[in-house]
Amino acid sequence: MTNRRRGKKKKRKYKEVSDETEIKGPGPCWDGYKQVGMKKGKGGKMVPNCVPIDTKSDEQECCPEEIELETKAAKKKLKNPKGGLNAKGRASYKGGTLKAPVKAGDNPRRASFLARMGGMPGPERKPNGDPTRLLLSLQAWGASSKADAKKKAAAISKRNKGKTK
Repeated sequence: MTNRRRGKKKKRKYKEVSDETEIKGPGPCWDGYKQVGMKKGKGGKMVPNCVPIDTKSDEQECCPEEIELETKAAKKKLKNPKGGLNAKGRASYKGGTLKAPVKAGDNPRRASFLARMGGMPGPERKPNGDPTRLLLSLQAWGASSKADAKKKAAAISKRNKGKTK
């Protein structure tokens, strides 16, 4: 941003760096980042391409199929075969803490989950007849189908509203 009274803002000049030369002294990147060549910035000017030092970009370029298989296997370990997540899967959730499913009773969490998942699109069973993850989750929360989940959610909500008055 320019200030009319003080004149133009100074533009930062970057040194041209080739891949073979090492950067000595403070480089154009922040601490914890390294320069990997140059890229076009805003306005089409060439600017340093700074990436975090601990990135695994070399490994990812090498074998993306292998990494994908590892993540699938790791994700499978976090899932409960009866539906939902196991304790380790709930602990690995980064958005907060997840509680275990409530299988019975008039818990408002249960009513909310059943109402939400009862309205989810998609089939309850796979083409081969096996239950989908959706149906397994509903069963873990005490419902036998999407329609049953909607009915139970409405009944639980109605009972809970009667308790508060």
